[in-house]
Amino acid sequence: PQDWLVLLEAVKRMFLRFADEPPIMEAELRQVRTPVLALGALEDPIVPAGEVRTLASRLPRATAALFPGTAHPIARAPLDTIVTTLARFHADPDRMIRVARVN
Repeated sequence: PQDWLVLLEAVKRMFLRFADEPPIMEAELRQVRTPVLALGALEDPIVPAGEVRTLASRLPRATAALFPGTAHPIARAPLDTIVTTLARFHADPDRMIRVARVN
């Protein structure tokens, strides 16, 4: 976009609207049967680790992978660890979900 302030205002309005009108309801989340890897960072100022954990707990076949530091901006994220985790999940998502649920 040419005007980032306009974009930021639109994103702000969108997130405020989510409080009253979530884009997906919890009952719908529980119906997702595809394996899901919810990625996040322990000190992320934009998406707190607790929200990542909560999302993963509401999906029947999900696990949360939380990395040290922050994921925002992306340049500060531990990309090598994220890529390794994604590759492991892609190779055997059910194993990662079982291991995460046991711990």
